[in-house]
Amino acid sequence: MIEEDDTKTTFIKLIGSKEEIVQVNSIDLLLGMCFKDEQKREVFVRKGGIQELVSVLSDPNLLSSSKSKETALRAIDNLCFRSPGCLNALMSCKFLDPLMYLLSNGSSPFKNQPWRLRLGSVAYQKRLRDNGRHWLYA
Repeated sequence: MIEEDDTKTTFIKLIGSKEEIVQVNSIDLLLGMCFKDEQKREVFVRKGGIQELVSVLSDPNLLSSSKSKETALRAIDNLCFRSPGCLNALMSCKFLDPLMYLLSNGSSPFKNQPWRLRLGSVAYQKRLRDNGRHWLYA
């Protein structure tokens, strides 16, 4: 298990690479490792994986390509909406700011993705929470 945790840590660090292919492949490998296993997702969260995915969307210093951003959003969709712990970690990373920017100002691939409705509903639920109700139970 320790070797596997080290592997995840390495791939999480590679998400911050300047090379698109390294970013995309690292995200895809992590998604494959963590998709069906709650414990592996928890390790992913603990090691800073969600923060790295959000940074692909929001960090201007990374200069992430559209493909990297699309892959990061797909990973966020598949990993974070399955567990309240992952959702809470996602919200604590200030995910909604880059999401709303991409949906309103991004290129057409971001505007036409099927997950747009799902992610948009998170923004709506967050607004409900900000008005005094917790968004998970709204």
